[in-house]
Amino acid sequence: MRTDYEYIFLGCSCFAMGCAAQKNEDCLILEQNESIGGEFTEALYTTAVQKPEGKALAFYEELINRGIMSEESARRGEIHLPAVQVVLNRLALEYHLHILFRTQIIRIEKKEAGYEIEAVCNARILHFTCRKIIDTRSSDFDLIRRHDPQAQCCLAANLYAPHIPHSSWPGVEIRKGFLPGEAFLRMHFSAPSPWNRSLLMKAFEDRPGDYLPLTLLLIPQNHGISCQKIRVETAHGLFIPGCSFGNPVQAWEAGLNEKEAFC
Repeated sequence: MRTDYEYIFLGCSCFAMGCAAQKNEDCLILEQNESIGGEFTEALYTTAVQKPEGKALAFYEELINRGIMSEESARRGEIHLPAVQVVLNRLALEYHLHILFRTQIIRIEKKEAGYEIEAVCNARILHFTCRKIIDTRSSDFDLIRRHDPQAQCCLAANLYAPHIPHSSWPGVEIRKGFLPGEAFLRMHFSAPSPWNRSLLMKAFEDRPGDYLPLTLLLIPQNHGISCQKIRVETAHGLFIPGCSFGNPVQAWEAGLNEKEAFC
């Protein structure tokens, strides 16, 4: 198994994938979970998608051709987010990306020529070396908050909602998806916590009358974080959280056009 790369990306975000697609032989992506693009597909959140020009146009058009969004719904931020992962999986294969899933980082150490990474994958201890680390994970909410005090952490849920209520439900935002009756709920929290899942369930059980018709379908395991664009050098490399790009198309496009991370 190859263990030395020029660049190692932490987190298989849409941004990391776009970056790695530029130099697929020189890049390795380490992902803690078993899926890709989770900063959008598991957080169930996206901003409005504008039609890109250039390299990301094919991704945008594929989302439309597969019925994941339309040009009109994209401008409203109404996308069938779980299905975006299907397209991301295809892109990973097309660009021959090197991705290692279910990988937990144990240690990162700065060396004269770059970095050493110690990680666990499938009960094996692995060691990697690289010249540069680009951390695109969205899990360190405290670090994100330090660079964007307005950053928000939310727990997401997939709903069946034929009619989106107009009444306010404190701390809760409901957005329409692309499919008929599809909606995504976000409940805001001050910081990630494993108990937030039960709090969302309690809030849903205690929901006001206007929300009684809503059917709870799925609560993803991950918290969703939304923030402004962040790019900062840390002791462990360059930190660029993938969630700061707003939507999958914008993140993929930013990765394809990224230059500074490869300096």
